[in-house]
Amino acid sequence: FSRHLTPVTQRWGIRTWAAIARRPRLYRAATVAAMRLVGLFGRGGRFRRLPFAASWSDWRDFPAPEGDTFQSRWAKRQRQGSGR
Repeated sequence: FSRHLTPVTQRWGIRTWAAIARRPRLYRAATVAAMRLVGLFGRGGRFRRLPFAASWSDWRDFPAPEGDTFQSRWAKRQRQGSGR
């Protein structure tokens, strides 16, 4: 990182993620918002075209997220008393 061998966008992305990940409430809110936003674009349960992988996604469909975040599913299972 200190020698700047990675692209600036990658360094910015990792720093942003780290800042959000250090704050659990902010991280939870960001993941919920991201899941809702992504869900709007994944029509029919699939992404037909991905912005950063346009050539790759010309020939493949990518599954859309099912809706809940891992954290929300985990919390729900813990409340139900199911450790598995």
